[in-house]
Amino acid sequence: MTRSLVETHNPFSENALKEIFKVKAGKPSVIMSRENNRLEFRETFSLNACKDKLRTFAAFANNQGGYLVFGVKDRPRELKGITGTAFDDLKTDKLTGMLNEYFAPEIHWAAHEYEFEGMTFGLLYVYESQAKPVVCLKHCDAAKCKEGEIYYRYRGRSEAIRYPELRELLDEVRNQERVLWMKFLENIAKIGVQNAAIMDTVTGEVTGRSGSFLIDESLLPKISFIKEGHFVESNAAPALKLIGDVEVIDSHLIQPTRRVVKKTKGINLPDIVNAFLDQEDVPDAAEYISAICYQTTSLLPVYYFMIQGRLSVEDVIALIDSSKSTSQARRKLKERVSTAASRNKDQEPAQPGNLNATAADCRRKVSNRNLPDSPDEIELKHILTAILTLCRNEIDTKYLFPRLKTWFENSYSGMDTYAKSLFRRVLVHLDTVLYANSVSYGSAGGGTHESY
Repeated sequence: MTRSLVETHNPFSENALKEIFKVKAGKPSVIMSRENNRLEFRETFSLNACKDKLRTFAAFANNQGGYLVFGVKDRPRELKGITGTAFDDLKTDKLTGMLNEYFAPEIHWAAHEYEFEGMTFGLLYVYESQAKPVVCLKHCDAAKCKEGEIYYRYRGRSEAIRYPELRELLDEVRNQERVLWMKFLENIAKIGVQNAAIMDTVTGEVTGRSGSFLIDESLLPKISFIKEGHFVESNAAPALKLIGDVEVIDSHLIQPTRRVVKKTKGINLPDIVNAFLDQEDVPDAAEYISAICYQTTSLLPVYYFMIQGRLSVEDVIALIDSSKSTSQARRKLKERVSTAASRNKDQEPAQPGNLNATAADCRRKVSNRNLPDSPDEIELKHILTAILTLCRNEIDTKYLFPRLKTWFENSYSGMDTYAKSLFRRVLVHLDTVLYANSVSYGSAGGGTHESY
């Protein structure tokens, strides 16, 4: 979980969620993650549970930001999930109002609902404050908060800040202020002192060489500035330009908004296989590719998801590089994707040698659409070997893919290691033959195309 002063990353990306919900080998109901300076667990969710964790909200905001995860029992860190609709019905105004009642400046947060191992978990992400320190405004017995205290997130604990961290925090504030002053003076130098003016956002007075004018105080709360990092500049020219008059909107026309709780599902091997065989239109294709990095094998479709997400080879390599997975699948997937850049667009993947009589017969059955619904394991291996020899114009996805899905659902879990590997190699072969020619190669590359 990386730190970002200006939060531009997605705190609920597949990478981040997989890092939190990494389960122990042989114990799928227990996760390896421990509470730390960016992570805290709670078994149940309610608005009162949030009130009990007010100190944690402030501590995260004063440090590097962090996650409150609901549905995980601590000691041991057992997956329990949450039930009911309390998290889904969470209203922005109530939680934000409660935070504003006890702390200033404002604490920014986001909510997310995540499905994993058949259970639902609620996550609240607290963003690192850009106006530190966040200070407690009044006493709260439930959260053990005291007026005037500053809370900081230490390893697994939210406590009143100690002197070394307070000194570091204040030094950071001063350094940021110094940087802002330098940028401000640089902008004045570019504009020219004679052409520059200063606006006081408190009084509304704009003062320059030729005099000053006032902005009506009723407009001041409606004035906001684009934050650095939220737009792109080219040759010092602004990416956005506002032209026209500022219009005041009557307060009764402004409607309160509710923060939408986004929901996602943990992506595992069956989800990747089924999405490919169903030719599913996935809106979060990058997350499927990212999920491959966390599997025990890299032999899974990838080009199909690249096309779905309009991702180039360079995009996917960057995505893989950003993954925190330590699985060998991550390295092997990168090697496979990297070879796509050097592949001739009209080149078919290399095929295995001569087929034996049984596999040749199976190949004819594929061509004649005469495959059995429930082949035994030996026959299935021959069929899969035959499919590995198919060229693009021999693949009927409407016939073959439903058959493969039936075999996957009914037989895959009981296959031996070789049969499972053969099945996945078939998926990779079909993915490569049908979709590799359509991806954008970019400038990434190296090596020759993988042989199947």
